[in-house]
Amino acid sequence: MRGYRLYFRSLEGGIERRHDFAADDDAAAMRVAARRRNGHAMELWEGARMVRQWPAKHRPVPDITAQFSLSA
Repeated sequence: MRGYRLYFRSLEGGIERRHDFAADDDAAAMRVAARRRNGHAMELWEGARMVRQWPAKHRPVPDITAQFSLSA
């Protein structure tokens, strides 16, 4: 068994939390990561090696104030 770390990224890009776990290989670790997917970007690491990244599933809410003119 090898040790893996799954990092969950905030919308701002910082690390929100981390989950440490053991898996037989990269494929098994990616299955564990897929089950823990919460919509935020994630990174899967084994030691100093990045195994995979997942982008955020949702897009940030757009700033609609730019669409409105405040001048009369």
